[in-house]
Amino acid sequence: MRINKLEFSAVGPYAGHEVIDFDALGTSALYLIDGPTGAGKSTIIDCIVYALFNEMSGEASDDARIRSQFADASTPTYVELTFTNSQGTFRVNRSPEYMRPKQNGEGLTREPAKASLWRIKPDGQIETLATQVRMVGIQLSADIIGLTKAQFTQTVVLPQGEFAKFLRADTKEREPLLSKIFATGVYQQVAATLKEKATAAKQKSQE
Repeated sequence: MRINKLEFSAVGPYAGHEVIDFDALGTSALYLIDGPTGAGKSTIIDCIVYALFNEMSGEASDDARIRSQFADASTPTYVELTFTNSQGTFRVNRSPEYMRPKQNGEGLTREPAKASLWRIKPDGQIETLATQVRMVGIQLSADIIGLTKAQFTQTVVLPQGEFAKFLRADTKEREPLLSKIFATGVYQQVAATLKEKATAAKQKSQE
């Protein structure tokens, strides 16, 4: 998977609107997010994971912190991610449930969670795939990404400490995940076919 562009507003320590154009950084799909403690590195990873899985990244992350405490009350909170994988190029937009000022009168009202998913075709045309939180999650997890949040954070986007868990896992735990990521199923099928033919040839020779 290649992350093309990340856009977010009023998330974590970021009070305003931010855009990270990963494509502008070059053709490599490998990026290192570096900076001092408290600079907002984890929030960038949180935004990517939240856009795809509707959850923050690490096990210790609190979903409640998706809404920035520093943002103006009228500033909307949302995350929009554009990414490319073997299935094509997609854009997903999510916003959490949070309280905002009422348009009429005083006080606050609850802004419901929202999500939309689009496919960006090679000719630039945009196809709407889903506009409901539940359906966006189903299409992303089952049809487009094919990984769980835990698998994704251990191999594609690596929060601090999560990759170490993957490295310490035994072979039985890592093999299925690596097989799925690198699409090695075809080689397993070839190996199984060759084994069957070898067994058949040996049996024929003995006969």
